Amino acid sequence: MITNDVQLTGDIQTWLKSNPKGWRTSYVTYVPGIEIRNDSMTLNFSGEWAILNSKGLGKQVIKKVDTAEIKFLKAIKDKAEPNIGGDSLPLTPQR
Repeated sequence: MITNDVQLTGDIQTWLKSNPKGWRTSYVTYVPGIEIRNDSMTLNFSGEWAILNSKGLGKQVIKKVDTAEIKFLKAIKDKAEPNIGGDSLPLTPQR
């Protein structure tokens, strides 16, 4: 279903690489906001928080983000799949 998953993955990787600091471990369960996921990780934006669950990390980490970052990530979601239902976006094509 994702028509632009290669670019989407690049955009998310760029965002993660440009935001290496300020993450902390969290054991709280967060309500999904804008959710971007693939087989190895889920990146959720809920309120002012980015929540990253990654198999590579083996834990959940959170970081406070500003409104501009949330708008940027929502634009990535909308660009990749403008007609997707809800705010959950897989990074890998659905079969």
